[in-house]
Amino acid sequence: MHLVLPDNYAFVLLVVSSYAFLNVYQSLNVARTRKAAGIKYPQVYATKQEQEANPAAFAFNCAQRAHYNTLESAAGVYFGTLVTGLRYPLAAAGMGAAYFIGRIIFTASYTKNGPDGRGKYGGAVGGTMPYLFALSTAWTAFQMLKLKF
Repeated sequence: MHLVLPDNYAFVLLVVSSYAFLNVYQSLNVARTRKAAGIKYPQVYATKQEQEANPAAFAFNCAQRAHYNTLESAAGVYFGTLVTGLRYPLAAAGMGAAYFIGRIIFTASYTKNGPDGRGKYGGAVGGTMPYLFALSTAWTAFQMLKLKF
């Protein structure tokens, strides 16, 4: 059995590999803000009292939430990028690159500006892509089924 991938699928694979670097960036951001806030492991978030007493604890909570928010959609985005790329490799790579860049900007903005920074400066782009990938994955599957009839 041979696996035949479309031309330009390498772009899809490059974008998917960039998601690992996104995770590293967000993990390092969480570690940096955790250290600055003095929040010890295994505590996942700073308490409300810690946040109110220490602005660094608030930044840590925002960094942690930005990372978790990305992880919540990661499986669908990875799957959507790979599946959509089977029929539309350049579109999938472009959407994936927009997601990657949007999530970097979202993370930096959320960490620096708190919840008010979530939808600004890339948050909308990164937040929209999981839904677009869900639609494009379904569309790709439909197109593949249609070809078999």
